[in-house]
Amino acid sequence: MIDSLREIQHILNLPELKFAELHSVRWLSMECAVGAMFRSYPALAMCLEQEAVLDATAKGLFCEVSQYKFIATMHMLMDVLPFIERLSKNFQHDSLDFSKVQPLVDSLKDLCDVPGEFITKLEEFTVNCDGDTMYSRPVSESSSEAVRLRIQNNYKFEGFEDSEEEEEDEVEDCSFKPILKYYQQQKDSVTKTFSNYIEMVVENIQDRFQDSQVLNAINALVPKNISGSKSVAMFGNDDVKILVKQFKKHLLSSTECLNEYRQYKNLVSGSYKTETLEAITRTIITKYHDEFPNMTILLKCCTVIPMNSVKCERGFSTQNRIMTRLQTRMNNKTLDDLMTISEEGPSMNEFDFSRALTKWKAEKVRKLNK
Repeated sequence: MIDSLREIQHILNLPELKFAELHSVRWLSMECAVGAMFRSYPALAMCLEQEAVLDATAKGLFCEVSQYKFIATMHMLMDVLPFIERLSKNFQHDSLDFSKVQPLVDSLKDLCDVPGEFITKLEEFTVNCDGDTMYSRPVSESSSEAVRLRIQNNYKFEGFEDSEEEEEDEVEDCSFKPILKYYQQQKDSVTKTFSNYIEMVVENIQDRFQDSQVLNAINALVPKNISGSKSVAMFGNDDVKILVKQFKKHLLSSTECLNEYRQYKNLVSGSYKTETLEAITRTIITKYHDEFPNMTILLKCCTVIPMNSVKCERGFSTQNRIMTRLQTRMNNKTLDDLMTISEEGPSMNEFDFSRALTKWKAEKVRKLNK
């Protein structure tokens, strides 16, 4: 069946893509899987239709993928999943900016009121021919560039104004037009389901960021944000008040903390412009603790909040590099030591091998010393 699918993709001038597998523990796997399905759908439908003559499994799959709800769901996910992907990737940066979270959630919420690019295109691709409703999608819509532009247009949506009338492009021939089954029966219910789905996704995301005001305020402590502001003196004052109120019981003096923040901004904008939040926290603790006792505490409180998944993702990658299928009997202590060396240890150029060898030989009598 795979060979047949490849041949059809070639005949229809469609990208020869492999269908990706969904993984519950991999955040971005769904968008990859749906994207491949969307771009290769005409070839998939034609292949299943041919195989359905002799294969019962292919016949069942073709009955599913040729229904209107399947195609409509695919278009809807192409609108929604890029927002989830961008949000997920935002949490994989060492320096996390929470100010990017709310605009993404708001843009996602807009899809409840105004259809996204892919749902809008679905209406254009749905045509009536001799009493049958067919899915007529131009081959060019399967290109990576066309998909990327649709996604970018969803991100750039800024209002509800009527768009200017566009010149009609020449209609491109569609080599395969599957009939949409149960179109009339499913259309209304599918539209309602989509709105409910998007609302639930937005609600779920907002539940995860109930203290979004505090999280956004942490950006006022990041040196890059301070040095990049138009006015260092005016930057972040209101945000720091939010942080001071949140962590008041841990501070020595709320008033002094606000005064220290003004000095802290001048310090980082002059000497530590490119430091991350974690790096500047270590610097303040080791070099400026006496000058900024309250800011030291405030930075500690903000730094220990697990704001991203970078360390976790990096840890799993390190583990998989070390514990291969040929080293499955490695015990946890050895694995932990090797992971610590890999992630926290010095580089090969800085490591003192002579000292390590001397210490290793001195621990006990080695066979090589006999």
